[in-house]
Amino acid sequence: MDSIFNYEPQEDDDLYKLLNCHPSSTTEQILKEYKLKAMTLHPDKNAGDNRSQLKFQKLQKAKEILTDPEKRMDYDKWKQCGMVIPYSEWLALKDKAHMSMHWATPKTEHRCLPDGEEGKESINTSTSTSTSNKETALKVTSFSSSDGTIYQKFRNYKI
Repeated sequence: MDSIFNYEPQEDDDLYKLLNCHPSSTTEQILKEYKLKAMTLHPDKNAGDNRSQLKFQKLQKAKEILTDPEKRMDYDKWKQCGMVIPYSEWLALKDKAHMSMHWATPKTEHRCLPDGEEGKESINTSTSTSTSNKETALKVTSFSSSDGTIYQKFRNYKI
């Protein structure tokens, strides 16, 4: 638990940055960037250099995660969730915490427009209930093509 509370994000945590990619990059672009970096960090070219070997291992891990669609989707969720915990711990907690980390659905009650009415140009009447359970009918003026002068003034920013 202390590792979660004392976690400081590191530059190596951003796998896209590690591969010089953008989150919108395709798998082919990610593989291309991986190959370019792997050529310079490969252990065969840097024999005895432990730092380049560690960087190469991180590079391989980044490629493995970002080229697998499911792992990449999980990684993107981790980046967007805003929780400051390491990706490996988030992945371990993902299934347990899935029920508590969700977006609320918008309320559909008491909307001004009934479902499916958003695209219509004219609305004749709409009812709304007040707190005292009285129904009030609201008349909404419709801007149709027959109402020429007001409509034209509105469209030309004169009203």
